Amino acid sequence: MLSKLWALPAPKASDVAWVSEWLDAAKRTYKQIMYFGTETGPDLDQAAVLRNLVEYEDQYAAAMTFMIRLNAREATTLSLFVDKLAPEQRTPVRDAGFQRARHGGGAIIAGATGAIAEDLKPANARLITTAMRDTRDV
Repeated sequence: MLSKLWALPAPKASDVAWVSEWLDAAKRTYKQIMYFGTETGPDLDQAAVLRNLVEYEDQYAAAMTFMIRLNAREATTLSLFVDKLAPEQRTPVRDAGFQRARHGGGAIIAGATGAIAEDLKPANARLITTAMRDTRDV
């Protein structure tokens, strides 16, 4: 799957819609792995979430790696999109959306860093840290 992501042409401003859709789908998949068999809300079963992270660690690492790489592409496409906007099109609503996307990217990295600190298998930790290293300059 990642080889297909890398094989895509260079990011363009017009990619914003499909990149955002892919990232939303990846986030939903990630959440399904983490919260499998639990009820979300104030009474979240933390033990079940931790159990899922251990039992489905390989799937979690693959999803996290994909999200990190796709988030880097989203950051690039959003920057290209914003750069093409005329000054009158740079509205507070668009700016807020851009800031939310940037915050979401930071949350992905924070989650990945926390997961690495939680004793992932070495191969999974390498997978995630490689994705972070490969996208650090974006």
